[in-house]
Amino acid sequence: MDVRALADELGASLVRAVREAAADDFGRVGSGRGATTISWYAFALEYLEVRWGQVSAKTRSETNDALCSLTMAMFRRTRGRPDDELLRRALRNWAFVIPRPDARTAPTEVRLALDWVARASRPLDDLSDPVVMRGVLQALRLKRDGTVAAAETQ
Repeated sequence: MDVRALADELGASLVRAVREAAADDFGRVGSGRGATTISWYAFALEYLEVRWGQVSAKTRSETNDALCSLTMAMFRRTRGRPDDELLRRALRNWAFVIPRPDARTAPTEVRLALDWVARASRPLDDLSDPVVMRGVLQALRLKRDGTVAAAETQ
């Protein structure tokens, strides 16, 4: 699967998930008034589990990179943010791989970073906010060094 097809599929999954999260029963934790939606991070972990066995190793690596970038763009401003390099390493090597390594064997800094990710991750339905979506699209547009990625990569 090429990068463009992967991006199209991931984008379509995001749009579908946001639409479904707007419905009463999908993407809600709890029930009734005041229920909160599933977080982006929880959605990304579920998405990865569904996709992992269906794709090649190269596509798995590309999916891992894309989910890392998207996840980093979906953080709320929350105190205690670990540095970006630690966050990316924790996501890439511990969160966005299948089978997921046992969290108890992770270094303390990785466990703390992933705990922070779970707390700081925006709800999935925040993607309906144009400001948030622009940030996500920008994250997909740029390489890790901040330069613009090739059109086919975007």
